[in-house]
Amino acid sequence: MDTHIRQLLASDTDEVTALLGQHFVTESVLHTALGVDPCAWQSTLQADLDIAVSEACSVVAESANGALVGCVLAWTCAQATPISDHSSDPLRALLAALRRGATPPRDNTLHVDMAVVAPDKRGAGLYRRMRETVHNRASAKGFDWVRGELSSAATQMVCRANFGHKLLHEIAFASFTWHSESPFSGIESPPTIQLVEGQLKTSTPCR
Repeated sequence: MDTHIRQLLASDTDEVTALLGQHFVTESVLHTALGVDPCAWQSTLQADLDIAVSEACSVVAESANGALVGCVLAWTCAQATPISDHSSDPLRALLAALRRGATPPRDNTLHVDMAVVAPDKRGAGLYRRMRETVHNRASAKGFDWVRGELSSAATQMVCRANFGHKLLHEIAFASFTWHSESPFSGIESPPTIQLVEGQLKTSTPCR
């Protein structure tokens, strides 16, 4: 394999920010539907990255030449940004509705948030390998459960088919309304955003 998966470090944050801005926000069906500006979005990432580094469960994928070609960011559900029905933000309103439809997370639950794989590294199982590494690190740190919102067909398939995560709640993009508008109705694939949960297996302590 020409990629090495390792823990996210503070020295990686600039490169991770650029990677997410180039390939996550520009390809996310949610952000694309809202016309989110990548540069403005990138400027909001530092606080989340600081938390991800401090909790030491997030990972990056590093190519043979040292460039980062993927990442999965995760933190405790307690550290996740509180989401309520913000009248000025349809994405937050959607996530709030999704979380309301499920039982609250347990205290020892890891929240997996953003993930990205560079286009030329897709199709070879890199996302699955990074998720496995995140799960192993989380289990070694005492987490028993993992949750996440999934808005792409690929991540839905990996988490539910490969990892056996349980569907807690889902919302059809076509049916979601916000201030009498349907901001995500143009999204056709996948048809829904899903909130899923999985139980972590016991792993060897991180070193």
